[in-house]
Amino acid sequence: MYMSRSRSTKNPIEKLYYSLKKPVVVRVKRNRMFKGILRSYDPHLNILLEDVTYIYNERQDDGTYEPVSEEFDRLILRGDNIVFVALDDEAMEEKEK
Repeated sequence: MYMSRSRSTKNPIEKLYYSLKKPVVVRVKRNRMFKGILRSYDPHLNILLEDVTYIYNERQDDGTYEPVSEEFDRLILRGDNIVFVALDDEAMEEKEK
């Protein structure tokens, strides 16, 4: 099991503050993933990303899946669809100093 380096009892969404303007990975429902720069968020976990790469698997005619990616300048993800947000480790280390 993964244990956090910090034993802080703060609200986990507050930790997003330390990743603003940093790269994050966001996984949403239906096994889709977005990589981009976190620009803002709200208490509902609605997230604004910039310089976004959207990665998903597309089913081919032979039944196999091929990874596909698309690029976006800006994208808003609705919090209800977010499964997890992977924070940039360097941002968390700066906060702990």
